[in-house]
Amino acid sequence: MRRNTATSSGSGRTCAAPGRRPATTARVTCTSGKDTLAASWDSFTVNGQDPYAKEQQLWQDTTLTQMGRARLEKNGAMIEREPSWANMFLQTFPQQKIYVAMNLLPNYLVYSFREPGGVEIRADGACSMGRWAVKDSQEIDIKYHAFGGEYAPQENDPAPASVLFISGAKGKPQVTLNGKQAALKPWKDGWLVSLTGSFPKDDEIAARLGDAQ
Repeated sequence: MRRNTATSSGSGRTCAAPGRRPATTARVTCTSGKDTLAASWDSFTVNGQDPYAKEQQLWQDTTLTQMGRARLEKNGAMIEREPSWANMFLQTFPQQKIYVAMNLLPNYLVYSFREPGGVEIRADGACSMGRWAVKDSQEIDIKYHAFGGEYAPQENDPAPASVLFISGAKGKPQVTLNGKQAALKPWKDGWLVSLTGSFPKDDEIAARLGDAQ
């Protein structure tokens, strides 16, 4: 494989960019004196160390958003999860009272979401690509698609989610699922939304939600 290398005359700086390689991630390195910078699509290091906040698994942090591979919190909204390789995205719109949690990938992740008004959404298992949006602690819009094939959970992975449990809403929430009004099932101090078109038996729901806590 041919490698293109450019050297800046008199600067002692050498930069190298690898050619295209199938099924691999492109990586660029640049050496200046004793310092070496390396970058790829998902990493950046100086002398082997990340100068930003990746040790905290945080990839983006603005006044309204966070994106990262662990717990996210912004403007009173929170995504609780275990650290992993996969990024999630938290958006907040305080003036509009809208808060959004997104799994950006088809891979299945276990997480829960709470907005500052007290509404909490959690699943009874792992969730694939989806978007949970809460407006005014009352209107909840769910976008969800359960991917299969290579993305489906393996034998030792957490089981895929079948329901979402919504608590803390101001009365009975208004919930849409993939653009349609969602059927709600009362459950303890909240409501259940089915992700599969039907609700499991109550004892199964209780066991699975207990496992998901």
